[in-house]
This record gives sequence, C-alpha cells and structure tokens, in this order.
Amino acid sequence: MERVALLIEGTNERLRCLLNPESLVLRRRAGIQPRHSVTGRLTGEGLADDPLLYTGGGYTELQLDLLFDVSLASSTVSRDDVRELTAPLWRLAENWAEGGAGGRPPLVRFIWGKSWNIPGVVVAVAERLESFTSGGTPQRSWLRMRLLRAEAEATRSRARQPSFSPAALAAASLSVPESAVRVHEHLGGGAAPGLAPVLPVTAMSVGASLTVAADILAAAIAETPAGAWLLSVGGRISAAVESAVAGIQEWLATPSPVTQAIREGLDKLRASAAEMASAAKARIVSTATAVAARASAAIRSMAETVKRLVSPAERAVARAIEGLLDNVRPLARALPRAAAVVARAVRAKAAAVIAVAVPYIESGARAIASAAQAAGEMASEAGQKAMQGLRSALDAIAESMASVRETSKAVAMHTIGPVLGQIAAASSVLWATGKRAAARAIAGAVTRIGTAFKNMAEADEALGLVAVREPSEALAPAADALGASVLDETAEDAEAPARTGDAWANLEGRVEALAPLVQPGLLAPVTAARDTIREALADLDVPERRGGAVAQVAEAVQQVKDAVEPLVEAAEQSTAEVIKAAIAGRAEETETMEGAEQPGGAPAARAEGPAPPATRLAAGERLDQLAYRYYGNAAFWRLLAAFNEIDDPMHLGAGRLLRIPPASAMGEAP
Repeated sequence: MERVALLIEGTNERLRCLLNPESLVLRRRAGIQPRHSVTGRLTGEGLADDPLLYTGGGYTELQLDLLFDVSLASSTVSRDDVRELTAPLWRLAENWAEGGAGGRPPLVRFIWGKSWNIPGVVVAVAERLESFTSGGTPQRSWLRMRLLRAEAEATRSRARQPSFSPAALAAASLSVPESAVRVHEHLGGGAAPGLAPVLPVTAMSVGASLTVAADILAAAIAETPAGAWLLSVGGRISAAVESAVAGIQEWLATPSPVTQAIREGLDKLRASAAEMASAAKARIVSTATAVAARASAAIRSMAETVKRLVSPAERAVARAIEGLLDNVRPLARALPRAAAVVARAVRAKAAAVIAVAVPYIESGARAIASAAQAAGEMASEAGQKAMQGLRSALDAIAESMASVRETSKAVAMHTIGPVLGQIAAASSVLWATGKRAAARAIAGAVTRIGTAFKNMAEADEALGLVAVREPSEALAPAADALGASVLDETAEDAEAPARTGDAWANLEGRVEALAPLVQPGLLAPVTAARDTIREALADLDVPERRGGAVAQVAEAVQQVKDAVEPLVEAAEQSTAEVIKAAIAGRAEETETMEGAEQPGGAPAARAEGPAPPATRLAAGERLDQLAYRYYGNAAFWRLLAAFNEIDDPMHLGAGRLLRIPPASAMGEAP
C-alpha cells in the first residue's frame, strides 16, 4: 500500500505520512469579488444580489486530516514524542527568506499513488495532541493541514513587479520633466478606511467625498457664533439656578404651596439646562426650540408665584427669585433666535451640497454615456441587454435630476440603488468582453454618482433636522391642552385654573420659540389666535362672560390647529426656494467659469500643451488605490509617495495636490 507523501520542490525531500487519510476535502473558489469603491462596498439596493466583480483566477484548496501515533503496534517508529514526526509538516507552513523567494512557504507536491499529484503551498496546520506519558510527552497527534494549489516553479510565469530602490526614486524624481507630471487634487483628507476618516462638508468637496447630515449640522454650529452660544447656554442657565438656590435653601425646605410651585419651576429650569447641555449637535435646533418653550413657561409660572410673596420676611426670597428670572429670561428668549441662525446656516450648506451634487451627477451620466458609445455595439445577447439597461438607467437619472431641479426634493436612495446596479452590471459585461477602458470609466463614474446621490440624501436629512415641522406640529397638542383645561374650569374643577395657567404659558412659549424660525407673516394666523385666547382667559373669572370666553377659546384653539399645516408647507416652500436659488447660482458660476472671456470678447487663451488634469479624491482613498488607477499596479504607490515626499501614506492632508509622474520614470511599464 502506497502512503501519502509530500515532496518539497527544490530539495526533493520526501515527507511520508504514518497513515493515509480516510478522506480528503477539495474546495474551489472562483475569482469573483463583491464590487467596492473608495467609499465602501457597493450594494445592490432593490436588487436580489449585490454587484460582483469578475477578477478571473481563483484558488483550489485541499484539506486532509492525518493521524500520527508512536504507540501503534504496526508502526516501526522508535520515537517517544509524536511531535518529532509532525515537526517536518509544521515547517512547511514556515516562510522561507532564502534565495529571494519573497518570504513565501516552500512549494510542495501532494502525492498519493498515481492518482494524486498536486503542487501547492501549505497555508495552515493545526494539531491536537493526545495520549500523554507521565512526563507530559504526547504520543498521538491528530493533524489537519490545508494546502492551496499553486503552479510549479518551472511553469510559473511570474508577473514582473516594479523595483523601487531609494536611489532610483531620487534619480527618477529629478529626471522627470514637469510637463510629463499629472496633478491629482486631494480634497477629501482623512485616514484610510477603517481609521475613522474625518468627512468634509464643504461644498467644494461634495460629489467626491461622502457628506454626512450630522457633519453639516456640526459645521454650521462651528462656523456661527450662535452655534457656540447654543452649546454653552445650558451651563449658563444651570449656573444661574444654582447661584440663586444657594441663598434660599432654608426657605425652599419649608413646606407650602408657594415653595412647592417654586421648587417645580426650579426643577424645570434645571431639566432645560441639562437637556441643552447634553443635546446632540444634530438635534440642537429642535432641542433649543423645545427647551425655549418649556423654560419660558417655567419662568412665567414662577413670576406669577413670586407675586404671592408679599410679607416682609419673604421679600428677600422674592428678590432672589426675581434676580434669577431676570438672568434666565433673556437666555430663554435668545434660544430660538440662535437656533434660527444655525438653521439658516444649515439650510445654506445643505442647499450648496445639493447644488453641487446635481450637475456632478449629470456630468457623471454624460461620462457614462460617452464611455458606452466608445465601447461600441455588443455582439452577444447578454451584452445588448446590459447596454439597454444602462441606457434606461441613464434616462432614469436624467428624470430624477430634472425632478430635483423642479421640486428641490432629494432622490430617495432606495429608488436610485437599482438604477446604479443596472449601470454596474453593464460595466461588468464590458469588462468580461475585454472592453476594460470603458468598464473602468463607467465603474468609476458609478461610484462617484452614487456618492453624490448619498450626499444629496444626507443634505435632505440635514434639512429635516432643522425643519419647522416638529416645532410647528407641537402647537396643536399645546392648544388642545389649553382648551381642555378651560372646559375643566367650567366644570368647577378646583385644580383646573392652575392647569390653564400652565397650558397658556406653554402655548405662548411655543409660539414665541417658533417665531424666529419662520419668515415674517407666516405665523400671523397663530399669533392672532393666541391674542384671542389671551383676551378670553381674562373673561373666565367673570361669570356673565364665561360662556362666551369658553367659546372664543375653543374657536381660537381650532384656528391654531388649522394654521399648522399651511405654516409647515409655506416654510418648506421657502426652503425649496433656497435650494433652487443655490442650483441656479451654481449653474451660472459654472457657465461663467467655462466661458470666461478676455476684454474685447476673445476667449481666454489656453496654455500650450496638455493641461495637467486635476481629480477630486474621495475621503480615505489611499496611495495604493491611486497607483492602481493611474498605473494599473498598486505597487507603484511607493513612486507616488517618493515624488510627493509623503512620510505617512495612510494620512493624506485635505487640499493637497499630488504629482502623478509617468510610470516610465522608473523604466517600468504599468
């Protein structure tokens, strides 16, 4: 019986196994990978499967389980430690560093009779030791080995890799004329994927870099004094409350309806301060508006309660509370105004993002159409079907951009995912048929268009975070609560007047907080209804007028509720006009830049020779990715690093211009 053996190429050393394996496991994996872009993995939203990249090649894996036992009766082995038998197999997984082998494991052949002769490399060895002697020596080993099939050295056609010695890099850098050097404009910045890149939100980088809604908010807060004030106001309110409480602690401990009311007011102010201090930047506008309404209501309630402190002994307490209210009242009133400033800044930034994304997507679609036209007609039925899908996808993109220009509404990502998937599928077909230049161009454009669509969606989300819908819709329940408490007063509910006072303060606070967020005039129906309620509440204590006052309150409450939706629609229309103006302004700016003329009407002269192309780089893209893009070989990243004097290739500073030398500088063909 012939036993399994492993023959080491180069040395012809033969390693025999003690026993043959009972079974072999063979696995084959084709050269297929999920498609990725510089911003992450491409997903097929709305599709059954994610887009795939057909890379060719693949690998074949062989797995075998072997048993070694020095105590077997039929064995002629005279060793006590089974590890002496398995050690040579372990060494097959060690990387050699001799003879310029590049640190690779030795090439071996799996041989078993005349049926098996597979060249490969050992990629993993695992061993379970059993049957130990009293001295701890193992006598039995269950060994599992994994091999990957590899070409024999004699038939291997190894790809030529560029050699980058420091001397050669220095010489090449000096010898390349600037006319042969291209320029790559790095606007993204940040670290490599997996290192938490900082994503920019400026309009100049949109379309190449992924913008996040929360980052738009953060940038607006950082760039406006009102934003910094909003982040600090919680601490100011808290400090004012605690300073006032320190002087009236003994009085607050006295049980009475008045002290109870003041304690409740203080607790509301503390809660408002804590909410502002812990508010996420993405929710700072809505939080500020809500806190302003609640704080204003608490201040009004405390101000009414303080009027009941009339005895000489209570005047000092009253002055302390009035001083607190004088300190926090302007802060509460300023909250919605500051929130409105930040909201306007966010709308401007989000509108700029959309304004850049729209022409960027349209330009990318034109580039895809040009690449498809250059690729020519497809002979196969699958190719024709893919190109038909590509054309229909481009039509869908054109329709979606026309809709954005008309309505200023961002395109939902779940609708555009299948469209981009169709284009990516066409790119795969072009690649498979050898039209790789067109496939690369289309795949790159799909990635950039997808990023721009995501930017647009994130900008739309940022607009939602500062929209007036949430604070506007809060008016309806506040008005309902007031109407219910007024009805309770007619039913002789002893606690109803207190509830009416709180509900009125809440409604008035919400109206005041909303006013700075909307344009003048939009809130007129609500303020008119509020004034009607104020007058009607004054008549509730007059028995002969109570019935009419209750009816007036009910009518005014309904007016407030009816005004909410038109108010929201008018505010959204105002935001849409801001976006349309930004898109129109961007188009005029582009037209001016493209058709710039010198005095006299002559077109601006262009420099002789080819202009060095500038390319915007997505945040987190690495030098090896750039090397593959420009040279078709990721190993050329060292050339890029040397030419640009980059010490840390994992971190590329935002705004940096990267010089792209020709591959011939190193005497290499990419």
